[in-house]
Amino acid sequence: MENVLSVRELHISVRGERPLPLVKNVSFDVEAGRCLGILGESGSGKSLTCGSLVGLLGSEYAVSGEVRFNGRNLLTANREELRRLRGAEISMILQNPMTSFDPLRTIESHILETLRAHGSVSRKEALAAGREMLARMRIEDPDGAMRRYPHQMSGGMLQRTMIGLALLLGPKLIVADEPTTALDSITRFEVVEEIRRMREECECAMIFVSHDLGVLASVADSVLVMHEGEVVEKGELRRVFASPRSEQARYLLGTRFSLIDRFRRMVRNEGGAPSRMDYAAASF
Repeated sequence: MENVLSVRELHISVRGERPLPLVKNVSFDVEAGRCLGILGESGSGKSLTCGSLVGLLGSEYAVSGEVRFNGRNLLTANREELRRLRGAEISMILQNPMTSFDPLRTIESHILETLRAHGSVSRKEALAAGREMLARMRIEDPDGAMRRYPHQMSGGMLQRTMIGLALLLGPKLIVADEPTTALDSITRFEVVEEIRRMREECECAMIFVSHDLGVLASVADSVLVMHEGEVVEKGELRRVFASPRSEQARYLLGTRFSLIDRFRRMVRNEGGAPSRMDYAAASF
């Protein structure tokens, strides 16, 4: 498989008389049709790494290294080039759907802006594509959903809408930055199912950022473990989860497995079959 994205020796620091390094010497590849999971605790540099890939970090950050997307170095691209790439060829799914949409605009308005900013489609064509997308994301009453404002939809519906928007233009790369963090266990389960279905339908490459091993195990092929801004382990997901080599990976996996063991003991002690909510809580 051909690499859609190749990152080499990525460094991110806060500018100043004494620059503060935040991400150090990060390198990885993402192939077409494959999903790379980035795992780490809060503050490990996961989101900074993703933001740097598409030029979303502020001017207070200094970024160096090489980020090649289909052969183009994104770190040397200008703002207009990056703007054209974002949405059309690279899409992002952010972690908090409630703050990712403009609260003063309807879902229809967001869809129209996304499609017409990156292609010459008519209003009628854009609306038809939007209704089809909402139906594919299993949003009931797509016409009614188009007229709603973000606050009139649940977190799960908004996140599924964001996933649908990410797919509308057929991107080559999707960057999902902790897209399930702000959701409850049941909604998280449903959104992950949509992401898995999305992976089966499109051949795009994906980066999926999370601190949740259960979610990563559901969607990722390979995994990169970060700690204090550095990569401490990477490899095929099955290998890393089965025999982690770094201390940080062993700690993260050990914590998750101990929680699952407690859940199973609790179910056995109380008797009866666990509910769907119990399964969701244990899985994620």
